[in-house]
Amino acid sequence: MSHLSILVLLAVCGSAFSHTYHLGACPIVEPMPGFDMNQMLGVWYVIQKTSTASHCITYNFTRTDEPGVYELQQVSQHFILGLTPLQHDYRYTGVLTIAASRKANGTTIEYMRTI
Repeated sequence: MSHLSILVLLAVCGSAFSHTYHLGACPIVEPMPGFDMNQMLGVWYVIQKTSTASHCITYNFTRTDEPGVYELQQVSQHFILGLTPLQHDYRYTGVLTIAASRKANGTTIEYMRTI
């Protein structure tokens, strides 16, 4: 019986490759041809995100007055406060900048942290 338990444990552990870490620089990602940021505007509901215990995460992409610059607001619920009856939202805002040239560095997001 113990051999069967060990075999089952090894089979389960061997197939659990959900996230891996690698050394070195991030891979170079080519921009998507024909990408239209206007189709990304509005509220998006996050169905999966790594390295977070928060839930009910949404992203809201909005246009700013400056061309190629957008505001990104993330709203989530803290996992511990979610166990209480308190109404709470954890919000932070970032500025998303899309390079004017497709040959430039692409897109950057800078978050403004507030406490």
